[in-house]
Amino acid sequence: LPFDPAMVLTGNYSRTSGYQHAEAVAAMIGAGLADAVIAANDRMAIGLLQGLKERGMRAGVDAAIIGCDDSEGARLTDPPLSSIMVPFYQIGCEAASQLLGIITADSNDQDRQEVIHVKLPVRLVVRASSRTPT
Repeated sequence: LPFDPAMVLTGNYSRTSGYQHAEAVAAMIGAGLADAVIAANDRMAIGLLQGLKERGMRAGVDAAIIGCDDSEGARLTDPPLSSIMVPFYQIGCEAASQLLGIITADSNDQDRQEVIHVKLPVRLVVRASSRTPT
């Protein structure tokens, strides 16, 4: 799909911000403009699930809802929330390893400011919130 900035809603990573966007998302779904939502984290997706449910919409039926983190809360929602699993532990290990490498580097290299790029695998964990009927 082409990028449409009108379809992007900005939140603050809280459950409340997801809940507050439920009315706008419900309008998009009702108008046939959206059939899926990806939230930047699970907390916002959980708030969105709650807000949509209060408006008579069901995740996994009316629209697919996906969070990002694969937090424990994702498994506890009704319906369970599909989520992108992010390897936070490995991110921390890699960051610590890179930092220790910089600290222990030769003193001649202390002035360098190179950008470090590391890609770690993510995985979609599919649960009922994204299983829309075909």
